[in-house]
Amino acid sequence: PFHRSFRSKKVSWGRAARRRERALSTITRDTHRQLANMPHWYLWFLAVKPHVQGRGVGTLLLDEIQKLQDRDVFPCYLETSRLQNVAIYTKKKFRVEKEFCVVAKESREDEIQGFDVDLKMYAMLRPPMTTRAKL
Repeated sequence: PFHRSFRSKKVSWGRAARRRERALSTITRDTHRQLANMPHWYLWFLAVKPHVQGRGVGTLLLDEIQKLQDRDVFPCYLETSRLQNVAIYTKKKFRVEKEFCVVAKESREDEIQGFDVDLKMYAMLRPPMTTRAKL
């Protein structure tokens, strides 16, 4: 009996994970296409190991990305789910273009406790900080 209930829970979590991944992929793809339908840089992922956070490493990485972005005279687009990241990116001249929710569950019966929480996302864009024409 224990084995069957564990297996059933494992299958439910797997289905919920696939459902959440599909929902996240669909809405971020559609939002990206809507807001950044021009040549642009896409900051897909930027992370710093926890033990060195708060020491300026992320700022240095972002500064280098922004130098390249400004050199190319392209806007830079990103999505984040963390409000504290919105504050960081805002200081670096990004602006929130859209707030949206990722809703992975189809009905209340499909909800998996502690997993199917609606995820709030922020789509942000930073224009290039140069007016130099591309050669």
